[in-house]
Amino acid sequence: MRSSLAPRIPAVLAACLLGAPPVRAAPRPASPPGAEPAAATDRGAPAEPAAEADGRTHTGPDAAEPTSLRALYARGEAAFAAGDLDAAVRAFEAGLSRAEDDPDAAGVVRASFRVSLGIALFERWRKGPQGPGPDLDAAHRHLSYAVEHEGAALSARPTLEALARRNLDLVERALAKIRPPPPPRVVRVVEPGVDAALLARARKDRRAGVGLLVAGTVAVVGGLAILVDGLTLEKRARAIAEDPPMGRQKAYIEQEVPRLQRIRYAIAGPALAVGTALVGAGIGLLVRARARARAATGRRR
Repeated sequence: MRSSLAPRIPAVLAACLLGAPPVRAAPRPASPPGAEPAAATDRGAPAEPAAEADGRTHTGPDAAEPTSLRALYARGEAAFAAGDLDAAVRAFEAGLSRAEDDPDAAGVVRASFRVSLGIALFERWRKGPQGPGPDLDAAHRHLSYAVEHEGAALSARPTLEALARRNLDLVERALAKIRPPPPPRVVRVVEPGVDAALLARARKDRRAGVGLLVAGTVAVVGGLAILVDGLTLEKRARAIAEDPPMGRQKAYIEQEVPRLQRIRYAIAGPALAVGTALVGAGIGLLVRARARARAATGRRR
């Protein structure tokens, strides 16, 4: 996603703040076939950093922090042209903060700082790993704010407006590529004349009825299995014992088998009772759900 607008800030923005006319560069040859049309755009020469009101000029990263908006913008533009995007972002951020705090600052000044900051953040993201990150989000935030809320200032500078809109489009394309669209919302369409609340209760009754019916069926089947096991326990014990059973086999059949049968009957009885109750309750809820659904839709039996 290479564009002539993303990696450079035209000198016309510096002219907005510094009061100097933009510098035109020598025309470049047309872009080769297949390249983006914007790749053949001429590149404006960056403006020189402006002098401070007290006579100081910015001469490097170790120079004193400038205090004027013009000097901050010149510092940011010079850093951007030199490829020092971190310094450009810092300068544009500082200038935007001071312009927002200064009630006498013109709207076009704030817009110029905001658009330039968005472009610098986007270019820093573009030269990095190009994944989700704060630079891309911040670039989108600044550029979209400029387009949506600073229309009057942008309209006064057509080049600035074109720059903001073009880079906002590039940022949004980048966001669309690295962030999948949200899943579509499921909207239930209710026909006219349908009682939506009653229909919702019918669906709730149906879900509960099915759950109770399944749980009751499991309990009944389990109880029956335990009951059958108890009823056939003595017969199975005698089948594997001697005929007639003697000694320990006889004691097991006469003493242990009745005890094990009583345990099985004690489990099977409540399981069958609970299962039967759950099945009945589930059937009742399903019947009520059907009646409510008919009443909600106005259907007759």
